[in-house]
Amino acid sequence: MPASDRAETVGALIASCAELSTFSRNLSHLVSLLRQGAFRPAEEYRPMLATLSHDVREHLDHLTRALVDLQPRRRSGMQQHRGDPTRAGARP
Repeated sequence: MPASDRAETVGALIASCAELSTFSRNLSHLVSLLRQGAFRPAEEYRPMLATLSHDVREHLDHLTRALVDLQPRRRSGMQQHRGDPTRAGARP
């Protein structure tokens, strides 16, 4: 992966994690309001709750793709050792 693509992928992952962190803070605040019985202020979170499942799944999809993209590409064991005379047990 070129360095510029890698930097872009890492940047997108950081932004997605920051958004997830915001969801966490909002949910914490919502729970606090509900415990206090402050139902009217809690109503402000209704739109966020309506899309929360979709948003979290989207984050997990981004995370999965980013981690796959950031993994070093490895050749299979057979390909790595095929024709490598320095490998232990290699036949001349």
